[in-house]
Amino acid sequence: MVVLAVRPLERYTTMGRETFLAKFIWEDDWPVVNPGIGMLSDTVEINLPEWSPLKDPESYTNRTRRKTAIPGTEREYVFANMNELGDEFLFLRNYPDDMYELVKDEGLKLKASKDDIKAVASPSYICIRQQHHHFKSSAYFDISSLKNGESAGLVLMQNNLYNLRAEVKNDVCYMILCQNGEDNIIGSVDANVVKKDSCIELSILVDGLKTKVFAADVELGEAKVANLSTEVAGGFVGCCIGIYASANGCDSDTKVTFKDFTYKAL
Repeated sequence: MVVLAVRPLERYTTMGRETFLAKFIWEDDWPVVNPGIGMLSDTVEINLPEWSPLKDPESYTNRTRRKTAIPGTEREYVFANMNELGDEFLFLRNYPDDMYELVKDEGLKLKASKDDIKAVASPSYICIRQQHHHFKSSAYFDISSLKNGESAGLVLMQNNLYNLRAEVKNDVCYMILCQNGEDNIIGSVDANVVKKDSCIELSILVDGLKTKVFAADVELGEAKVANLSTEVAGGFVGCCIGIYASANGCDSDTKVTFKDFTYKAL
């Protein structure tokens, strides 16, 4: 049986609806799902030959150049080696055609849009879905093109009113938790302390309903993200994690070069 369901954690759902398989039997003309278990299980044994995309390269393209071809577990996107983004990448609403470009041997150049990440519009945000309760995601990017008042970084987003941001703005790395539209700065560090040449690595570590943000090896803080859930923020789509750049209300021609973006289940 194929069903839609969610995986709540401590009664909070941060990953939205997902597709599950379950065994069932017929009993008195009614289907009984997972008899003897009474709930959906994390794994299902199916009497079919084993298949792996790693063993069948024709079945799974390498256009995104992941370290592993198994979707969802560990991904490393080296943008300088990519010709196009895979189908797993998502955007917000009707993004403009010139929002980003992949430049060989350089990376993904993301335009700093006038809209910020909280706008009900089309901010410059490129993301993938959160698929695990425990994961770490990182972005490595060049901050030299950022002008005063502009920001760029990594966002864990449920919607425009509820998100967690690891961002660089005015040469400072911030950890910002947005709840019901209100930003709360959890921690910060001088970008000049943690940058390598002109580049910075920002990371978001999700451990259940707790998160930590790092700028290189410097921890910026810790916060709970129960509010980034269906039960608080509404909807059923779950959270996404991705990169963004914003001119925060100003017109700009700034393009931020992202070198790579990673996602690893823990």
